[in-house]
Amino acid sequence: MSRKRRHERRGALAWGAAGVAGWLLAGCGPAVQPSDKPDTGQGVPQPQAAWVTVLAAAEAGQRAHQYMIKVDVQSQQGSLHSTFSAYGAINRPDRVSIDLLDQGTDLYFYQQGQSAYYRQDGQWSPAPALTDTDAYQGYVRAIQNGMQQKAPLIQLPKVYVNDEYCDVYQATLSGQSLWPGGVSAGDADLVWPVQSGQMGDVRYTFYVGQRDHLLRRVDMESVSTVREIGTVQVDATTVFFDIDQPAAQITLPKDLVKQLENVN
Repeated sequence: MSRKRRHERRGALAWGAAGVAGWLLAGCGPAVQPSDKPDTGQGVPQPQAAWVTVLAAAEAGQRAHQYMIKVDVQSQQGSLHSTFSAYGAINRPDRVSIDLLDQGTDLYFYQQGQSAYYRQDGQWSPAPALTDTDAYQGYVRAIQNGMQQKAPLIQLPKVYVNDEYCDVYQATLSGQSLWPGGVSAGDADLVWPVQSGQMGDVRYTFYVGQRDHLLRRVDMESVSTVREIGTVQVDATTVFFDIDQPAAQITLPKDLVKQLENVN
């Protein structure tokens, strides 16, 4: 892999959270919540009109000005197991601050406007700026696909996510591309832990806040055959929190400022 390609991959990986989509660093994430996953055996079939509720929750998230995001991704092919996780903040339209842990490699990504950098081993280097920082867009597309497919939707028992109980909806969608929620198709090969493309059926679980009616969490599960790879199992969880709260405000890293001043 060329040096330029490595830089592009590291910069994009720091975003791949936002829609792989896997992000969590030890000691940085929110506390583990009770009843982490609902009992899928207790699902109640919903009318197709219930998809409108789920779509409205995702679109409401798109209108948020700033939020924290945590993504965890696990993929397995035979005996090979890989993980991808990150934790950080997004300030729309163009500020990103993400800690990334990819197969033991610890990176930090920062973007302001069209300027982006990643830090590894205490050293900052330029990175390609993300063209779109909307971490909800991939889920909006998935929900719209579910509506077009008239996919059966069930409601599961409520689950507590961070600071709010959520209504939980689940559906299996066919012909889905397992790309992170906020990553464009052009960046997908840089951020996704398995080869991008059609992954067949994907089971989505959507968590909608009962008070704020925002999409708070999305789980994705797929076992599919990927070209030139074979059978791959992918599990991904994205959690949104501190939505439009001061805790999600991004500040310029002081060590980045210091390094740039010393260079100039």
